[in-house]
Amino acid sequence: MAFPVRSISPDLFLAELALTHDAIPLDVRTGEEIKNRGTLDGAVHLDYLDTRFESAIESLDRLVPYYLYCDTGKRSRLACELMASRGFMLVAWLEGGIHALNPASFD
Repeated sequence: MAFPVRSISPDLFLAELALTHDAIPLDVRTGEEIKNRGTLDGAVHLDYLDTRFESAIESLDRLVPYYLYCDTGKRSRLACELMASRGFMLVAWLEGGIHALNPASFD
């Protein structure tokens, strides 16, 4: 059974990360993209384009809320859909990707 996937605005994304107990930001961009742009403080990096992505998510807790983001929102949406189909109950993706966030949000 696939669980629902939510798309959320940049403001709601940051608010929910700050207010949700156990929330984990999940950066699904490539290492090169992170090197060029930075990442959110405390983010876990799992490159969606890496052939090991599917096996890597199997080790994650399916009951924890994950907030996914990439460059534009496309990969994070696809990653959310995959995770939901694998039993992850609380997944959301950032509309517009990391470019929609204020640069002050990055470390």
